[in-house]
Amino acid sequence: MKYTIVGEPLPAVICDVEPGETLITEGGAMSWMSPNMQMATNTGGGLKKAMGRLLSGESIFLNEYTAQGGPGMIAFASSFPGSIIPLNVTPENGGIIIQKRGFLTVEARKALVEKVYKDNPRVEVTTYTTLTGDEARRVGATAIVRSVRNMTDFDYERTIANANRFAYKDLSTVIVLVPVEVEHISSSLVRELHAFGRDVEGLLPEGIALGDYLNFGE
Repeated sequence: MKYTIVGEPLPAVICDVEPGETLITEGGAMSWMSPNMQMATNTGGGLKKAMGRLLSGESIFLNEYTAQGGPGMIAFASSFPGSIIPLNVTPENGGIIIQKRGFLTVEARKALVEKVYKDNPRVEVTTYTTLTGDEARRVGATAIVRSVRNMTDFDYERTIANANRFAYKDLSTVIVLVPVEVEHISSSLVRELHAFGRDVEGLLPEGIALGDYLNFGE
């Protein structure tokens, strides 16, 4: 397979696929493709793996696109401003864990939250690579507190809560409505405004400068 990355600040990657070659993506990731690309949908490893993706905020189903009867073409486009960076994943480098909604590195987000709550001794900030339910059990928590801004958030969180109830019988989910004065703020909004050079200071916690965390640790 060969690929070309085009466009800015809303880039797309166009993949030229060899006959019989298959690409696996999350549902809804494809933007356009040639007519000979055949799609098949599955759970990508059975119910257990599908539930794991659901609990981590990913799609339950995966799509497979295969070029039939000759070379094919398929494109995937970004839904918000940024860049598409090719990464070579090999058994030697152990793979790469990626969150598509991530804007800051894990270390930067941890440092940011620690600064916000530095005067609150009841708050401990941790990071983890397992499911949230597994981390809750590790620290002895019996409830997960999630905030919602609107019904779209609520429907999403209800799905995650139901999945957690299935996988962790002793773990409850508490859903809290955010204050009305901040219900319009989202990470997507901050990312997009910052990408176009707009000031986002008023959308961040008091005393937080986004620039301090964009290249954190470098």
